[in-house]
Amino acid sequence: MKLFISHSLAPTDWQVATLLSRQAQGKGMAVESSQHQAFVGVDLATVIRQTIASCDFVIAIVSFDSSYTANVQYELNVAASLGKPCLALVEQGVYPFQPLAGVQYVDFVRHDLGPALNHINAILEGRKNQENMESMAKWVIGGGLALLALYLISKSES
Repeated sequence: MKLFISHSLAPTDWQVATLLSRQAQGKGMAVESSQHQAFVGVDLATVIRQTIASCDFVIAIVSFDSSYTANVQYELNVAASLGKPCLALVEQGVYPFQPLAGVQYVDFVRHDLGPALNHINAILEGRKNQENMESMAKWVIGGGLALLALYLISKSES
C-alpha cells in the first residue's frame, strides 16, 4: 500500500507528517508527499497529480500552525478528482478550508481527541458496511494512521 501525506510546512504539521511517515514505513508502506519530489524543470501540478494517482490513500493534516493551506487544499482536490480515499484531519477553527465532496473530514481539538477518534471510528464502521474488502482494508489502514496522526498532534503540544 502507498500513502500520500499532504501537509503544510508548519513545524507541527511537518513533525506529525514525519512521524506518521515513519510509522507507515515501519508497517511496510511506501509514503509520498509533494515535499519529496524533485521539481527542477518539471511541471509541479503534473508531478503531484501523477504521485497522488500512484497512491492508495491520502491523509491531509491541517493544524492551527499551518501557515499556508492552499497546497493541501490543491492536493485534496487532485485526490478527490482521482477518486482516492481521503481523510483530512483539520484542527477545529482552522479557516479558510473548503470542504470537498468525497473527502472525509475529521475536526479535532488537540487537548480533547475523543470526539475526533469517535468520528474516525464511525467513518470506518460505515465503510465496512458499504465497501468490498480491498477498499475496506485501505480505509482501516488509513483510518488507523489518521488515529496515530491525531495522537502525534496531541503529543506535539506536550
